[in-house]
Amino acid sequence: MKNLIAAAALTFTAIVSANVARANEVVKHQLSANDQREIDSLTDQFFKRLQAGDVSGAVTGFLGNTGLMEGKKAEIAQLSGQVTTIISIYGPISNCVLVQIDGRGGVAQEEQYLCQHEKLATRWKLLLVKTSKGWVAGNLFFDDKLMNTE
Repeated sequence: MKNLIAAAALTFTAIVSANVARANEVVKHQLSANDQREIDSLTDQFFKRLQAGDVSGAVTGFLGNTGLMEGKKAEIAQLSGQVTTIISIYGPISNCVLVQIDGRGGVAQEEQYLCQHEKLATRWKLLLVKTSKGWVAGNLFFDDKLMNTE
């Protein structure tokens, strides 16, 4: 029985060690300075336009750089309408701060921002994806659930 327990413990240790090694490999992956500049350019332009009150330009400019949104004018207009609604409820955006980056192995990156409005703050998640043509928007999400990290 002792041999069985020892073997199980040894197997468990080997599995945990292998998983830790894989996790360390993922953590070590960094984006190049050029990749980060491309991402920053996309996100900076998006938030500058939002702060200037150009909701349609912000949404179209951010999502329009990917072929996935071609022919989806209705969806972009709907999203622009939702952003306009949240700004009309909470007031104009005065400041946005990057609060979290979740890298996805150099292939994608999710950035989470908190934006200050006159009446409240909102949370924005921007997914950026690397393609053969460079970094493009993959998704845009926003809400007023500031304490959620999911």
